[in-house]
Amino acid sequence: MENISLQYENQIDVFNETFFKNLSQREVLAQDYTGLIVSFEWFDLIFSTIPYINNIFNDLKSFLKEEEEILKIEKVRKVGPPTFKHLAKHTNFIQEYDEEKNKIKPSYLLNTYKDDTFNTYENRFICTLVDELAIFLDDIKKQLLSHETHNDNSFTFNAKTNVDGEEISFNFLLGAKTDKSSGMEEFFQKSEMVMKNVKSWRESMLYKTLKKEKAPAVSDPIKRTNVILKNPNFQMAANLWDFIHNFKIDARTIDNNRDIYNELPTVFNDKVNNTFLCFYYIMMYTCTKNNYLKSSYQKELNKLFLKDIKENIRQIAQGDDEFTKEDLINLVSSEYDIVRKEKVADYSLIANKINSSTKDFIDKMNSSFFQIGGDGIVLNMDLNEKIDNDTDEEIVIDGENDESEEGDDNG
Repeated sequence: MENISLQYENQIDVFNETFFKNLSQREVLAQDYTGLIVSFEWFDLIFSTIPYINNIFNDLKSFLKEEEEILKIEKVRKVGPPTFKHLAKHTNFIQEYDEEKNKIKPSYLLNTYKDDTFNTYENRFICTLVDELAIFLDDIKKQLLSHETHNDNSFTFNAKTNVDGEEISFNFLLGAKTDKSSGMEEFFQKSEMVMKNVKSWRESMLYKTLKKEKAPAVSDPIKRTNVILKNPNFQMAANLWDFIHNFKIDARTIDNNRDIYNELPTVFNDKVNNTFLCFYYIMMYTCTKNNYLKSSYQKELNKLFLKDIKENIRQIAQGDDEFTKEDLINLVSSEYDIVRKEKVADYSLIANKINSSTKDFIDKMNSSFFQIGGDGIVLNMDLNEKIDNDTDEEIVIDGENDESEEGDDNG
């Protein structure tokens, strides 16, 4: 049997070698595209400015603003030189004058007070920039979506081989279609990152306070105040402002462009050919009714899977310097443990089913009409069954009883 198995394995090796030796293939990878080709390199400027805007919102600047108002004299709590100067200029606010005492009684007085406020030009500028940034991204999105686009990718693979007169062919077609503009996914990802920052800025005390006070937005061109000119954070914010208000989308329209590639990258060529052979063995495994052949096809599939794993390890080791040998060992060990646990669980499930079936069988035997006792096999009525007769009948089937009766007769 060992010689037969060894001979069959040698035949399989020869088959695989001939399979690849006689293999001829043709692949076509094509891309059909209509729409916009857009560059989003300008996102780098936005991302580089975000930390500086964060600094502004985290280091709030306010100033003391002096307010003036005319109040009835009974509401005035504090007066100063500005109050008397104002009254001297507005004698109409004098209600009474006592010549003897040389005293006056005003009806209204100027009241001055100082208030700490965020309503500065620089703060209004930064809050307006936040809104302008959101509007800017929304405008770009609308421009991208306004163009009719389609992007169709396809991969056609045709292969055939001949082994000992058996013609084997493999035809494969893979297609992927989208209506998104080229780069739209990149835009949405980066735009979402920016909008998360915009949301946090809009939830800040500075932004909410100015909106509550209905502080006016600044307009373009902005005033280059000392703070905007000399503060590094505001300098970067001003650069972003200028970029937004002078930006024109860098896009070109492509109509029915088609790119064709007649060769697979070398790194993937062997994978596709191995897949061809895998599908062959899967077909043979499924169609055969011979258990020995099924086992042989399964072994070949396992070899191909293992070969693919080795190639993947080689590619990972060459392409990812951060993926260490220990990482690979841990990964394989972890997956192996999971599979073993699943197997144990399957065995336990089978064992439970066997135990359950055995118990059911014993229960049935215990409630059976037959009982095995010292006097032989006794056939009893089922205890759960209603007995029509008032008397319990017992039928004895035992050869020994017959012999005893004969003995009595002989005696």
